[in-house]
Amino acid sequence: GSAEGQLKRPRGVAVTSSGQIYVVDAGSEQIQVFSPEGEFIRRFLTGRGNTRSDPWGIAVFHHGILVTDAEESVVNVFRKSGHYVGQFGKGILHRPCGIAVDPKTDTIFVTDRECVKVFRGENGVLMNMLYFYGCANPYGSYVDFKYPLPYHVAVDKGNAVVSDWREHCVKVFDIENGVLIKRIGARGARVGGLEHPRGVCLDRTGNVIVADHGNKRVQL
Repeated sequence: GSAEGQLKRPRGVAVTSSGQIYVVDAGSEQIQVFSPEGEFIRRFLTGRGNTRSDPWGIAVFHHGILVTDAEESVVNVFRKSGHYVGQFGKGILHRPCGIAVDPKTDTIFVTDRECVKVFRGENGVLMNMLYFYGCANPYGSYVDFKYPLPYHVAVDKGNAVVSDWREHCVKVFDIENGVLIKRIGARGARVGGLEHPRGVCLDRTGNVIVADHGNKRVQL
């Protein structure tokens, strides 16, 4: 549903340091906020004013909340109260999806077609790109995969962990130099196999947790 506390098509989720849960509901174009116990707190629109949006990913920033919008090809910036602040990425992003923040450096990672674009601060200054698709990146490494589609991203301990929907795997990049470190998983239904992975996150010990969409399961 679209009433308070109801969801129509949930996509992204983020948790603040106080335990509040922010859920992207694409069906109602809203962010719904819940307590750690699951009680409804508030909701707000995902776009700029009454502008239509196509929200996907969400991340907690020290100033507030960041939400990717594939309709306008931007990242919308909100305070945690839901107050709209601004946006960045116009003319740089094409169809943003996943988003993650490195709180130590205020670095923002956004999945966008064949690469992950790296921004600094809520004003969205483009700093770097982690390439997926047959492109030489600024650091000279070369990644040549046939049909990549980065979906969601998580960041921890100097690495960016990215789910690749088309290649049925998770790719780990070194943030500092943009180099692909390793590839986790391959297409399949057995334990360790992946089929169109979507969400990805890391636990406190660094384990990678993947929403294995095609196999309808979560793998650690």
